[in-house]
Amino acid sequence: MLANLTRWVRILVPQPKHSGPFGARCALVGEALRGSLRWLCVFIAHLPAGYLAALAVERATSNTAAPTSASRALRRALLVGAVAPDADLLWWWWVDHGAVHHHRYATHLPAVWLASLLLATLWRASAQTAVLRGALLGLSLGALVHVLLDTVAGDIAWLWPVDDRFLSLVRVPATGGHWVLSFVTHWTFLLELSLVGVAALLLFARRRRPGTKEGEGARSS
Repeated sequence: MLANLTRWVRILVPQPKHSGPFGARCALVGEALRGSLRWLCVFIAHLPAGYLAALAVERATSNTAAPTSASRALRRALLVGAVAPDADLLWWWWVDHGAVHHHRYATHLPAVWLASLLLATLWRASAQTAVLRGALLGLSLGALVHVLLDTVAGDIAWLWPVDDRFLSLVRVPATGGHWVLSFVTHWTFLLELSLVGVAALLLFARRRRPGTKEGEGARSS
């Protein structure tokens, strides 16, 4: 079974070859990926984790006040923040060409998002700026969810700017077949699939429940 999986992975995600400038760039990025597999271990669970966090925020605030534009902006921005740090992959690919681990960028530094969260918390917003405050708060919370997930099997500089060493909970060993196999055959991938599954089940349940935005959308479609 593993041999068949290896064969299909090599077909679907071939190893980069040197063929001109673009091929050389692909080869360089491929080497960077194979040399730092750990950041992939919660790659697809970021958005589902953001959705679960948004549901938690919604439940925590449901008994205190009616939904407002600011609270809705918070939850939507939380979803964006859950995937926003990986926007640095564009810079990593097109500018640094894979030479620097993208978790070194400011978008993956917890101190940056903790400072942003503190700013949003201390912001005495007026009625005109409440939505902006909610969006900043949600974006910061979502990004912190992102880096927390990356810490499971990735490298995050939690002590920066005091110490720039990477920290992670577990290490994903490289397999001999393909770098993707190191990702999908490690036990941390089960954690990722669990987050995806729970988020999907809750979304499905909310779509069937009357009185929720998802349920209203499902009935109107």
